[in-house]
Formats: sequence, structure tokens, C-alpha cells
Amino acid sequence: VLELRRRLDPEAAAARHPGVTRKAHHNGISSIGPNEEWCVGSDEKLLNCMGIAIWGIIDKFSRMELSLVATPNAQIQQIPPALFLLITGMPLTVTGDKGSELDALSSLITTMRQKFQPLLPEDQLPAFGAAKSTCNITRERGWEKELYNVAHEYQAGKFASGFVESDSIHSAVSSWLWGRIVQVRLNEIMVENQNHRIRKQRGILLPSGARRIDLYLKPTKYGGEDRLIKADDDIIDDLLDQYDRPDLLRFGTLEAVALCRAIYIGIGQPKLSTQIGWSVFAQMIEYYI
Repeated sequence: VLELRRRLDPEAAAARHPGVTRKAHHNGISSIGPNEEWCVGSDEKLLNCMGIAIWGIIDKFSRMELSLVATPNAQIQQIPPALFLLITGMPLTVTGDKGSELDALSSLITTMRQKFQPLLPEDQLPAFGAAKSTCNITRERGWEKELYNVAHEYQAGKFASGFVESDSIHSAVSSWLWGRIVQVRLNEIMVENQNHRIRKQRGILLPSGARRIDLYLKPTKYGGEDRLIKADDDIIDDLLDQYDRPDLLRFGTLEAVALCRAIYIGIGQPKLSTQIGWSVFAQMIEYYI
């Protein structure tokens, strides 16, 4: 349909789909090795129906996920720095979108690189680069389609579970429970991502035909070179004290979280998955009543 529109009225087609006719990376995506560039971003639409957002950091060379977390609010500026600091070392550069929620991360990364690798010229290789989400290809492509299945399971079982949105206990239990379930799934996706073998592809600039974790840990075998910048542990710990607040990834108030944990323990702490999420919810509500 789009091709037909282009032929009939190219100007209108370009106006209707302004990003379709332009390639974000004309020469392909390239990287000299792991930890040369990390790509960071958030997604607030994928699990919007659940009130959950996702933050992630991915390595460009290996396309391996370095961090994936669920949060109730992706706009908190302390979240990206906290996730960044929990990863050992730092890359030569970081790419993110142009959202204001990355302002704190941009400032932190620039300061850290000046401290730990002062020989890199900021004017030639910025410590942080802001790009449109359509140009932050590595991060945008990294969002796993399995999360669509999470949203489907949530929506499909919501009504049958007896969930009442206006009930404060129902809302508190659902928010806490599904926040944990999504994080469990994200942790699984991290492992699956690391062990996924990228099929051999000719004509691309990034390495292929290997597992992502092997590309990341054994880059010389695939024509790459690890560019990780080592950081002082004491300085990192001080920075974590500044950014890593316990409420950043907490789904609910302290009181609500304590109540949900007690109920969850009371029903025997069943292993969580998307398939039984609403069943566990119903057990928790029944136990509370």
C-alpha cells in the first residue's frame, strides 16, 4: 500500500510516513568491539495496560542485553544512572534518546569518563550521544517480542480473576504481583538473549554466526576488541548511594509492599510466571479475605 501511495503521490506519502523513506544508518551498524557503545532506552507503551515500563541497556557489538528492569515510572531520572552503575565498568560512549529523563545519565557518564579515561576527546567522541528512538536501532530492536505475550496474558485473564480496579487491595496486589512477574520474565529474557546464536549473515558490519555472550566475552575470536573502561569501585559505591534509591523499582507504597509480601509468603510463595499470574492473584486475595 505504501509503495502504491509513493507512486501515485510521492509528496503525500513522504508527509504521511516521514521516517519510512530515510534510513537511519546508511552504511549499516558497526562497532569495533564490546563496550565500545552501550545503547539505553525505555519502553512505556509495551506494557502500558499494566502500568509497567521497561528500562534496558544493550551492548552494540554483541547485541547482548546488559540490564533489563521493570519500573512503575520510566520518567524518574535516577533510574538510568542506577542501572548504569550496577554494570561493571563503563563503555567508551553511550547512546540514548532525547528524553529529559536521560539528562542525569548524560551528565554522570560525561563526568565519569573524564575521570576514568581523560585522554578521550569529548569533541571527537562524546561520552553520551542523544538520538531519535528511530536512530537508536540497537536498543529499539532489542525489545523482546515475548513481552507482547506478557501483556496478552495479563489482559486475557484479568476479568476471570475477579479483579476490581476500584478496589484498593486488588490494585495494590495486582501492581506488586505483576511487577514481580514482569521482572521474572525479563530475567529469563536476559539469559535467553545471552545464549541466542545470531545466524550467520553476509553483508553486515557487526559479527554474526555466534552466541551473543561469546561475542561479548570472546570478542577477539570474532574480530573485535573489548573497550571496557575500568572504574574505581569506591567511587562507584559512592555514586550508587546517590542514585540507587530503593523506591525506584518498587511497585506500591512501603505499606502495600509489606502487605503483599506477607500475603505471598502466606500462600506458599508459588513460582511466578505469566501463565499463572492471575491465579496467584486470586489466591492472594482469598488469603487476605
